[in-house]
Amino acid sequence: MNLLIIIFVVLFFLSLTDFIYLNQKKIHQSIFLFSFGLTYFLFTIKYYYGGDIALYVPVYEGIENPKQFIQNGSKYQQSGYFETGYLFFCSLMKYLGLSFWMMTVVISSFYFYVIYKLFTYISDKKTFALLILVILEYNLIFATYRQCLSVSFFLLMIISCLNEKYIKAIFFLFLTSIMHKSGFYISLIAFFLMTLKRIEINGVFYWILSFLLLIIAFLPINDIILFISNILPFSQSSLSSLEHHLMFGRKLQVILLLYFILISSVAYFSEKYSKIKQMQWVVFFGFIVIVFLYQYFYLLVRIRSYFIPLIIVYAFTIFKREKKSLDTSFSIEKKTLLFRQVFVIVLYLFNLHSIRFRYIEQNSLKSGIYNSSTIFSRLNKTEKKIKQEQLHKAEMYWKNEFTSIGKGNRINEEK
Repeated sequence: MNLLIIIFVVLFFLSLTDFIYLNQKKIHQSIFLFSFGLTYFLFTIKYYYGGDIALYVPVYEGIENPKQFIQNGSKYQQSGYFETGYLFFCSLMKYLGLSFWMMTVVISSFYFYVIYKLFTYISDKKTFALLILVILEYNLIFATYRQCLSVSFFLLMIISCLNEKYIKAIFFLFLTSIMHKSGFYISLIAFFLMTLKRIEINGVFYWILSFLLLIIAFLPINDIILFISNILPFSQSSLSSLEHHLMFGRKLQVILLLYFILISSVAYFSEKYSKIKQMQWVVFFGFIVIVFLYQYFYLLVRIRSYFIPLIIVYAFTIFKREKKSLDTSFSIEKKTLLFRQVFVIVLYLFNLHSIRFRYIEQNSLKSGIYNSSTIFSRLNKTEKKIKQEQLHKAEMYWKNEFTSIGKGNRINEEK
């Protein structure tokens, strides 16, 4: 049984309740809490799960205690394998006596805690919003531990800025930067953008972005990205990694429709909500990143994780607010309702497509890395036995399957 598919399907059906008995807010909130708790539980019980454990497990088991880690810091910096912040986190967790699985529990718990805090800004349709987040960001939650920590601290930085706690925000900016190399520039730019309180973004700019997305979907933009990257102070290793990622690209993908209607919807709805409005520039920046990196899913997926939760919260917040009109024929209200209905239908169709695609893709892997492996497997097997089996699967995946998936399905897994 595929653990991820179970999560997707259960959330899909639970999210449908958001569109039943619309005035029963307490019921919807209770369903959301149940859905959120169940999602957290199912993601957190994973046990030596996924292909990335081939990298993470040896590092965790071989890490030194915090004192030795600090003393031998130069050795870790020279290796350049993992970021210093994540390595120190692993060192601390191991020093506290936590197993590899318990370390993943800490990361998963932290991420869902931050998401819950962020979702408090959404008034309704929270379960539907959670479904979209999980469909788009499942890989971050279950596999990429370093970036999951970085994204969590990034979101806490944004929340701190919303609450005007800028000293705390700077602290989270620092933690974002040392957990994953992708976090430094993004958090620095986002922190600056969060200070632009009094400068509003006209909906016209979103319309321009949405149509620019359609144009870029048909253009070869490798040279432009590489030109900009060479101007920025990137290291040679980062530039080499970027060039490698740009080798894999696809112009037409199903997710193009999702991005287009999302940006267009934000452009259509007027936004005057004072609390969430401060987030508008970061969301706009996130859309710019999505538009210009749209063709390169393998590269985009590493960056969009910082913005997807914010875009979801921002969109669901402004969609709730009615667009006022003096038109007695209420034609504008009808158009607004139609816009929302189309948006919801497109999202559900995309979610169905994603679930089906991932089911076919993940079950086609002979390595079986997506077959369920949970903490409850310990009832029948020892930790050593499970670890050996799962690491063998991960080894087979990287050796025999990653290349073909990387050039095909995985790079374009939203195709």
